[in-house]
Amino acid sequence: DDAKELNEKKLLSHIYKTMLKTGNFHESLTDTGIFPEYLLQMVKIGEQTGKLDEVMDSLAGYYEREYNLSQTIKHAVSYPLIMTVMMIFVILILITKVMPVFYQVFKQLGSEMTGLSRALLIAGEFLNDHFIVFICILAAIIAFVVFLVKASAGQKMTRAFLYRFARTKELSDQI
Repeated sequence: DDAKELNEKKLLSHIYKTMLKTGNFHESLTDTGIFPEYLLQMVKIGEQTGKLDEVMDSLAGYYEREYNLSQTIKHAVSYPLIMTVMMIFVILILITKVMPVFYQVFKQLGSEMTGLSRALLIAGEFLNDHFIVFICILAAIIAFVVFLVKASAGQKMTRAFLYRFARTKELSDQI
């Protein structure tokens, strides 16, 4: 009754109804199909040993630590990522807007840009002339990176599952 969201109410109602039918908390959680296997196995162990309250406390601490770790990683990665994006934006502005001004100054003084500065000027002119193509290529690269991250997330989840499985013994020994 205290659940605020409709999905949460449905889930808790489903668990309650299954508990009334089976009398088994592990089966009630398994029947929902949304809880991780690690949690389900730990609940099963807790029910079998009669220490379900201790198992649930351990699981709460475990998932809280896991959440805090993921938040820390997100914060640690987001700041350098934001700084990198800003740096790229500033460099693009310098190449496309400032370098042509320097080129005009050099031209008025009767001199030419050479080497790296000339290459940057040509790159800036190319970006100005082909801005739409550049944006399309950038979008394709971002989509590809997102795809790779999603694909590697599956591998990371497998590793995380194996880590959790290995920790099952440790948590079982604590209980």
